[in-house]
Amino acid sequence: MTTQLIKKSLLSVLSIMLISTAVIAQERFVATTGDDTANDCSSSGTPCLTVQHAIDQASASDEISVAAGTYRENLLITKSLTLTGSNAGVAGTGTRGTETIIQPGSTNLVSGIVVTVAASSVAINGFTISGDNDVITGASSFDALTGVYFNATAAALTGFDFQNNIVRDFPRDNTSGATNAIDGFGVIPSAGVIIQGSDMGTSGHTVRNNWFRDIDDEPNDDYADNLGFGLVLLDSAYADISDNRFTDVGGGLAVSDVPKASATDSLVVERLYMSRSKVGIIANGGSINFTADSVTIVNPVAFGVRLVKADDDDTDFYLKYSSITGAGSSIADKSDLLTNYSGFAAEKYSGAGTQTVRIDSCVISDNRNRGITFRGNVADATNVGAINFSTLEGNAYDGQAGNAYTVIVN
Repeated sequence: MTTQLIKKSLLSVLSIMLISTAVIAQERFVATTGDDTANDCSSSGTPCLTVQHAIDQASASDEISVAAGTYRENLLITKSLTLTGSNAGVAGTGTRGTETIIQPGSTNLVSGIVVTVAASSVAINGFTISGDNDVITGASSFDALTGVYFNATAAALTGFDFQNNIVRDFPRDNTSGATNAIDGFGVIPSAGVIIQGSDMGTSGHTVRNNWFRDIDDEPNDDYADNLGFGLVLLDSAYADISDNRFTDVGGGLAVSDVPKASATDSLVVERLYMSRSKVGIIANGGSINFTADSVTIVNPVAFGVRLVKADDDDTDFYLKYSSITGAGSSIADKSDLLTNYSGFAAEKYSGAGTQTVRIDSCVISDNRNRGITFRGNVADATNVGAINFSTLEGNAYDGQAGNAYTVIVN
């Protein structure tokens, strides 16, 4: 045997060994007509009954295909997986078929979470995630506080992909108090999706084409700090957030304590539509570069956008090509108009950091009290604002004036 033939033979043997030891992703199947008994969920003809059983049977990188129907179980995902529901690829507000619905398996209004994700590279696509178990009766129509919790507090996890889902039916009330504190504006006892990092940071996430709805059981009452939110980013969490809709929620998007590791780090949210919320976007803490592009906020109870700053970090917020209309339009009581119900409010209470705001090519109109408010504590660094190429009209109410620390643009 020639040297060349020996080399070819060795290469062939090596290739066979590599192929035999490679991990090949497998599809697992779940249906409401399935059975978990002695079942690895690998056959579409004999699917498993529960999603959690399929998760437990799966290997990293597997795909779990969940048929239309209702699954009443709390899920824990600790490996890299793709979960696809019956409406995978169809936007939450699109024309969808029969839903794949995940509901909590039991009632827990203290710390109940429907889906907990504690692994990198997890994708959830095409589901309805509801906080209401429709077969449990009781005083409350809700059975969990949070829809999906991506928990990167113990490790620098990345790559959470959440697309084409509906997240709905979560309350504001929390009988035990705060579960997730957001400095400066109260607590979040409930939320549709929470992405939480740590000092190590968490990034590479995608939240796109989802519909967050009916979150906060008092969506039309007066403004209060402890709201239920659609989407929350906490503690150094970054994500690509685009093309999401928020309807009848306490707050649309909340961002807290998201510092930038370098001058180029930025959080960009694009093409969000928010209606009938108490506040559209609220951000606080951290040295964040935050851009909101092509955002539409209609008839928020209190604020369209609220920035709250009380630390020594510098913050840049850029709002462009966006519309905020009708803040405070549902409130009959005028007594609180001096401080609340602005289309856009940037508030700086303490700390040495500067909050820089730029508003370009926006329409801010028909807001009950003010169009734009910059409020700074004079003893500390005040807000720095620039407004360009924007339309501000129909704001203010009965000639109400602002307080001494407020710059008002009507």
